[in-house]
Amino acid sequence: MSSLLAFCPLSRFYPWLLYRAGIRFDRKRTVFIALGSIFGGLAGKSLFSSMVTGIKQTLFVTAFQSLILAVLLILVLVYLARKNIQNHDIHNRVIILTAGFLLGLTAAFLGVGGGPFNVVLLSLLFSMDTKSASVHSLLIIFFSQSAKLIAILSDTGFSEYNLSALVFMIPGGILGGVIGTGLNRKLEGETIQLLFKIIVSAIILLNLFNLIKCIDAL
Repeated sequence: MSSLLAFCPLSRFYPWLLYRAGIRFDRKRTVFIALGSIFGGLAGKSLFSSMVTGIKQTLFVTAFQSLILAVLLILVLVYLARKNIQNHDIHNRVIILTAGFLLGLTAAFLGVGGGPFNVVLLSLLFSMDTKSASVHSLLIIFFSQSAKLIAILSDTGFSEYNLSALVFMIPGGILGGVIGTGLNRKLEGETIQLLFKIIVSAIILLNLFNLIKCIDAL
């Protein structure tokens, strides 16, 4: 509940970020997606913790995550390859909230690996173009992961985690975000989609490699 209270004000900040990025949006739909992703982030954290506690085998959980992500991304490529799939423009608040919840859950459980899947589902359900879906996806990941971090902080804290890599990851993430935002504004939609397919293919290969590595180590 504390995570929800903390991020409800941020859900109002969410549309402003889209406006600054030059993205056209439906204000009510955007806020409901944000709220759903907060609940999803908390659920994803709970699901991951339950799996780790119940299975007590971190490598198995990592292998499962890699498998799920690889399958989801293969479905993304299949979707992108088909031209006759009809997109929808849904405005039902329950469906929007549910979509945000599922995307937030995926992002939190997989560890921000659900970005490409987010883009496809947002395009399919809400008829967003690649640019708009990409920005919404980043913000879904932001809300779900932030809710997850607050839940961890209020529960066990970060003492059991090795945070030394953050010294390099935070500047790298900021730099990547700045470069990505610049490319999003300058490149045409078709070019962005081509880059998107290349990156998705690379992530699939990486996750298959991780899956095989985990299986060998079990």
